Amino acid sequence: MKNNAIFLAVDEWIDKRSPFGLFTTDTRLRVTRWNGWMEERSGRSPVEVMGRPILSIYPDLKNRKMAHYFQEALDGRHAVISEALHGHLIPMASGQNADAREPMAQSGGISPLASKKGIVGVIVYIVDVSGRIQREKELLDQLRGRREAVAALKNREQELLKQSKRLQELNAALNVMLEKRDEDRVQMEEKVLLNTRQLIEPLLKNLEGSGLDKHQSEYVDVLRTFLSEIISPFSQTLSTRFLNLTPSEIRVANLIKEGRTTKEVAKLLNASPRAIAFHRQNLRKKLGLTDRRANLATYLLSFPK
Repeated sequence: MKNNAIFLAVDEWIDKRSPFGLFTTDTRLRVTRWNGWMEERSGRSPVEVMGRPILSIYPDLKNRKMAHYFQEALDGRHAVISEALHGHLIPMASGQNADAREPMAQSGGISPLASKKGIVGVIVYIVDVSGRIQREKELLDQLRGRREAVAALKNREQELLKQSKRLQELNAALNVMLEKRDEDRVQMEEKVLLNTRQLIEPLLKNLEGSGLDKHQSEYVDVLRTFLSEIISPFSQTLSTRFLNLTPSEIRVANLIKEGRTTKEVAKLLNASPRAIAFHRQNLRKKLGLTDRRANLATYLLSFPK
């Protein structure tokens, strides 16, 4: 009695709660069992299929060359149905597929149904693998996307390397241009210095020896001072380091650097001693010497010549 109850429970589970499809046939391939899963997925009730040959219910089994698996089962051989090789056994819509026209991807098996008397028919089970295939497809898509992202990253790295190389080449070319510019500047300064010494200084000496009075001689001295300024980096150094110096302050600084007194600077620049003293005070302030006892002339002499 207990065994009968177990068998009844198993039959009920197969018919109503089985997660896969199951049907059986007799030796003439007429359906003898059609569980609830098959009814729900195929849309065919047991009343419609019981006693009918499975090959007449689904004639496409012959067209798809699947009928021989049933005959092999009657001969005692097992057949495995693979979604990769066969796609499906019985055409049914998948619950995982929004498009009901696409048949359910299936795996399963067709096996001999044996008893003590021998093979009495065929037993078939079907599993819906559409969900697994969809998940595999999504994983493959993700993997493909990652590979494409990696490839894009590598391409970007290669492009950045090319850009870096181009920048290095441009930087090298710029350095060459800067060096050439420095060379040209040095050549120009040397040319100016040479022309000054060979052309202008002899004229100044001739002018000094031409019997000038004291006032004219002082102007020649001023001219010589400012000429020295042209060929010396002193003024450039001052204006670069202290950008707020005025042109008048730079001229006063040049003369103070030459050792001129306030009165001498005032006379040479045609200004009052008071104005020169004001310029001296501004120079000390702008050069940071207000709170220091450093001599202005001595400090100015520390600049490069």
